[in-house]
Amino acid sequence: MISLIWIALLISGDLSPRQFQKEMDRLIEADNSGGFWGVVVYAPLRDRVMYEKNAERNFRPPSHINLVSAILGFHHLGPDYRFKTQLGIRGHIVDGILEGDLVIRGGGDPSMGEGYEDKLTQLAAFLKARGVQTIRGDLVVMTDFFEDLPIPASWEWDKVAGPQAGPSSSLYLNHGLISIDIAADLSGRVHFTSYPPQKPGLELDLRLTHHSGEEQVSLTRIWGTDTFTARGNLPPGRNSQFLQASWQPALQFGRVFGYFLEREGVRIEGTVHETRSPGKVQWLDVLSSAPLDVIVATMLKQKQTHFGSAILNTTAREVSGLGSFKAAEGLAAVFLDSLSPQSSPGLSLKDGSGMSVQNYLKPRTALAILRYAWNQPYVSRWLNCFPRFDGNGSPYNGGPVLKVHENIRAASGSQFRASDLYGYGKTQEGEPLIFTIMVNNHRGDRGRAEDMQEGIYALITRLKPDRRTSRILAGQGIRFPD
Repeated sequence: MISLIWIALLISGDLSPRQFQKEMDRLIEADNSGGFWGVVVYAPLRDRVMYEKNAERNFRPPSHINLVSAILGFHHLGPDYRFKTQLGIRGHIVDGILEGDLVIRGGGDPSMGEGYEDKLTQLAAFLKARGVQTIRGDLVVMTDFFEDLPIPASWEWDKVAGPQAGPSSSLYLNHGLISIDIAADLSGRVHFTSYPPQKPGLELDLRLTHHSGEEQVSLTRIWGTDTFTARGNLPPGRNSQFLQASWQPALQFGRVFGYFLEREGVRIEGTVHETRSPGKVQWLDVLSSAPLDVIVATMLKQKQTHFGSAILNTTAREVSGLGSFKAAEGLAAVFLDSLSPQSSPGLSLKDGSGMSVQNYLKPRTALAILRYAWNQPYVSRWLNCFPRFDGNGSPYNGGPVLKVHENIRAASGSQFRASDLYGYGKTQEGEPLIFTIMVNNHRGDRGRAEDMQEGIYALITRLKPDRRTSRILAGQGIRFPD
């Protein structure tokens, strides 16, 4: 069967609005995967919806939930908002000894990814500069900023704690991931390393045989913990690697920070534990994240699911005092009602990652969000959050890209039998368009759904401007970052 994207490309010349609607219908009907499509295309210079299909139906939104998180953050907190992580003590410092506990309080910062080493080294060096050499008490991680259970009940449980489905937390580092490498030397002796390094170390029970032959190693964990068991056969001279989400990201943060403290020469005599109310704390230092627009750009470009949860919960906490998805859903309902007071919000928001099977969003609601941001003073910073595709990159993390993607700024995502693409682009004549494309129940592989979405966008670029729009384009250009 001819690729659907080539069906779009074989259409020659610009398309009038009527031809555009006809060809869009024809392209979507040519999809034989059983997918249920929702599409809306809006032309801001004409203030007109140029095409819509199933715009008022509810869709499971793989990455559109990140759009909701981003707009609520921009609207309530502003693009310059910075997440804060606080360091304090509960006790007093005498002759290089902290007689009491060291406390670290999370403020929802999701961005301590690859660069967390520098930030933790900075905190440890700050403490050492105050003369602290020994902590007689505990290292306490404070997690009161968020209210929700770490793992929402509406998640798909077969994906829980996979690399893309870690629990939410107000303290996060290394994207909440644990890398484990189990190796057997030539004599059959086994050892393991984990990353990031932590103090105390990761608990891993090795129950392996070491026969020559096939390598078969499985990794399981005690439910709700970061304690693992490895079973199977690991031949001499071989190694097995695993990537897991931490089920205790705040404790992981504390244990990794403990490792950095000891590396800087600060010894902890107590344990690492978690609390929501540590009592009276003297706060000493604050780590601030990059501005919110940089955080949102990372979320959309790297498809980091936990970023959306952190932005939602933080926005709810700062506005309502409750850092929960329920509070965030209330904020979203009020915000969306202000955009379209005559219609229902068209949103169910059970988490910020897109993992919940109970999330849903209407294409028309998604378009309303994109339109709202287009008309705000921060529009340039907003547009710069979206991945840009100029013929050298793809919305889908690699693969060939057609010239039609020049000047498109769009985000995409996929979950089980659901895929989406949304953002801002230009026609071949330079007219700006805002679009959202969603599909559920797609029976083909993800590549076919992405192929179809690219075909739809290829048609969007063929839309012919009317006379008024042509005059605007010729006279003043358009607002769209280069």
